[in-house]
Amino acid sequence: MHKRLFLELCDEKDGVTGTNQLFEAFFSNTVEGGHGSTNNIPFLVDCGTFQGLDNDAQFNSSFFYDVTRPEFAILTHGHLDHYGRFPIAINQGFLAPIFTTHTTSNFLTRVFLDDCLKIEKRRNKKADDISPLYSEEDIALMKSMLVPCKYYEKVQYNDNICIYFFDNGHLPGASVTLVQITDGEDCINIVLSGDYNDHNMFFPVKPLPDWVYKLPNVLILLESTYGGTKTDNSCEPCLVENVVYAIKKNMSVLIPTFAFGRHQEVLYTLKQAQDMGTLDRRIPIYADGKTAIATTELFLEGKFNMFHSAKNFLPDNLIIVEDKVMRRQIIADFITPKIVVASSGSASYGASQAYLNAHYTNQKYMVHSAGHLFPESKLGRMRDDPNAKALFRGTGEFSAHARQEKLVNFVTPFNPKNVLGVGIHHGEEISKDLLANELINEGYKTFILNSNFKFRFNSSGLVGCFPRYDRKDKHIR
Repeated sequence: MHKRLFLELCDEKDGVTGTNQLFEAFFSNTVEGGHGSTNNIPFLVDCGTFQGLDNDAQFNSSFFYDVTRPEFAILTHGHLDHYGRFPIAINQGFLAPIFTTHTTSNFLTRVFLDDCLKIEKRRNKKADDISPLYSEEDIALMKSMLVPCKYYEKVQYNDNICIYFFDNGHLPGASVTLVQITDGEDCINIVLSGDYNDHNMFFPVKPLPDWVYKLPNVLILLESTYGGTKTDNSCEPCLVENVVYAIKKNMSVLIPTFAFGRHQEVLYTLKQAQDMGTLDRRIPIYADGKTAIATTELFLEGKFNMFHSAKNFLPDNLIIVEDKVMRRQIIADFITPKIVVASSGSASYGASQAYLNAHYTNQKYMVHSAGHLFPESKLGRMRDDPNAKALFRGTGEFSAHARQEKLVNFVTPFNPKNVLGVGIHHGEEISKDLLANELINEGYKTFILNSNFKFRFNSSGLVGCFPRYDRKDKHIR
C-alpha cells in the first residue's frame, strides 16, 4: 500500500512578526494498482499581525491563501503578532473554531480583542481615506469562535485529528502544541514550539510528557527568535541595580514594558527588591497604560497555575495612573525621584511614549528598556539621538524567548530516527541558520521555512519542496 497520509505546510512571511502557517493534511486510501478517494483538511497555526514594516498595512490586509478554506485554527498564545489578524480573516470570510488554552482565551476576550478594536478605530480615524480592516461584529464573532482547552487533555477534532496543549513559559496561556494526524496505521505528529521558554517567574513549567518524546513520525516546528544567541552577560539581572543607582543619584526612572507579561514581571521584580531591602519602599512607583493595568488585574485574579509566592506581586507604594491628567502631573514633576512602569516596550505607542517624549533630553531621568531594543524603534532612535541627555540602560533578563541552548534542548529529547524534520521559523535569517546548524550537528534533518515554498511530508519524511512562486529552493538542509 502507498503512503496514505501527506502533509503540506507553508509560512506566510519570513521574519519575527506576523506568524501564520497553513497546513493541509491529505488523506488517501489509494492502493497500488487500484483507485481511491482523497480528502484534505486545511488548518491554520496562528494568524498574527505584521509589525514594524513600512508596508505592514498591506501585509496585514491580505492573505496568501483563501481564508474561507481552513477548517480550524490553533492559537499558540496571546501576543498580537500571533493573533492580531484573525479579526481581519474573519472579516474576509474565515469562519472556523480557534483552539487555544483557557488562559489565552480569557485574556483575549476580556482585554486584548477590545483593545485591538480601539487601535483599529484609531488607525482608521487617522487615515480616513481607508476602510477599517474589521469591525465590532468581527471581534464579537472571534470571541465566539475561540475554543478554550485544558492543558494535557486530548482535544478530538475529528476521527483523524486530535490536539494537545502543554506548558510553555513564554507567558501565561502559552502552549507547546501537539497535533496528531492519523489515517489508518499511517500517522504524522506535529510538535509546535510556539514562542518558547522553559521557565516563567509566575508559574511552573513542566517539560513535555515522556510519551510525546517517544512518538514516531514527529515533525517539529521550532521558533528561532534567539536561535543564534547563546546565554551571555546580557541575560544577567541588572534592572534593580540600575534603578537603585538612579534613585541614589536623585534621578527618576522610566521602564517601558510590554503590557502582557513583561509589565507584571517588572512590578514583581521591584517588589522582590523591596522585600530584600534593596529598594526603598518609600519611592513612588507608577503603573501606566490601560491595557497593562487591565492585564495586571487578570494576573491578580490568579486564574492560571500561578506560584503561591507570586500571587502578591505588586510592590508597595504602587500608584495606578488613572488618566491623562494624572499622567501630565507626573511628567511635570521634575523634583521627586520616582519609578514609572509604562507600556509599550518600544515606546512607539502607548503610555511610555508620553514620558519618553518629555524626558529623553532630561539628564535627571534614566530610561531602562526591559527587553531587546530595536535601533529602528522610537526608543532606539531617541537613545541614539545626539540631543538625548537621559541615561539609557537595558537588560535581557526578562526575555520571554529561549536562547539557542534551550531551543536545542527542546529538540534533543526526541530520537532523531523518529523525527521527520525540524522546521525553523520566526526569526532573522542569521538566527535561523545558526540554530539549524546546531541541530544538524545533533543529527536532525532540518529545514528553514520560507514563504516562497511549500513543504510536503509523509510518514517517511520530507518528500517534496516546491515553489509557491517559480523560484529555486535553497532552503532544504
